[in-house]
Amino acid sequence: MKKNFFWLAFWSVFLLSCADSNPSETAEISELKGNLADLSADQALMKIEVGGQDFYSDNLAFKTNVLMLPQSLKLGFLNEEGGNVEMEMIKDGWFDQKSRTFNLANDIIGETGGDQVIVMVGRLRDKMAMQGEGYFLVNGKVEVLELSRQFITIALEGNLVKPGLASTEENYVPVKGWIVVKEPDYTEQSSAELLKKIDEK
Repeated sequence: MKKNFFWLAFWSVFLLSCADSNPSETAEISELKGNLADLSADQALMKIEVGGQDFYSDNLAFKTNVLMLPQSLKLGFLNEEGGNVEMEMIKDGWFDQKSRTFNLANDIIGETGGDQVIVMVGRLRDKMAMQGEGYFLVNGKVEVLELSRQFITIALEGNLVKPGLASTEENYVPVKGWIVVKEPDYTEQSSAELLKKIDEK
């Protein structure tokens, strides 16, 4: 009897923990969410690895700007150290798709079938001299894992290239990134219909 009770309790706890978890949430996203306590609404944390190295300081807050339309999702991020990220993903009906994944193909090297995706990642390397370092995404994918009044969570991966360099594979720099926006403030220009759908969930 005691043995049956033990297994019943174990499975109850296990099933509850599974029900509370988000299967699409990565460990990196979960870690970022755990560090949001000191952030104000409409601020974001992110972890961006460029060439295997962190591109921004840990737990540095970014101001955000979010524009959500039926054909596109546009986000802007800016931090106090001069770091900035700009993202725009364009695909009709993206909001209602089961998987909100945007794929960027590099047609210069023969890749086909991609969506319209613009991702730019930059930072100031020397504030005194105003020298910066910037890249744009040349191929890869952006996944919108969560989109609500509480959070926007995004994962991205692929390859970057510096402006002015040919988009050939020898100039690629690998990138992986995770972004969490706390209580996003969608701009007034955002779609009222999509905002209503978010509120109904």
